Amino acid sequence: MKAVAKKVYETFNLPVCKLHVQRFNGKAYLCGLQPIEFGEIQPSDVDLLSKMVSGFPEKDGPVDADSMFC
Repeated sequence: MKAVAKKVYETFNLPVCKLHVQRFNGKAYLCGLQPIEFGEIQPSDVDLLSKMVSGFPEKDGPVDADSMFC
């Protein structure tokens, strides 16, 4: 699952969204993405996500809090 989330970020540059995933033969397959509204997550989640995203390689410059939501 972590590999799917990382690939979504690397491909679409969307660090925060709901991933709809199906498992088949021990592998996870991405079936869809859904935006997350700011009110759906707690401030502690934003802090944790910010720390996680800061560890990803930058493609188009740094990620700011406003761009963390689909």
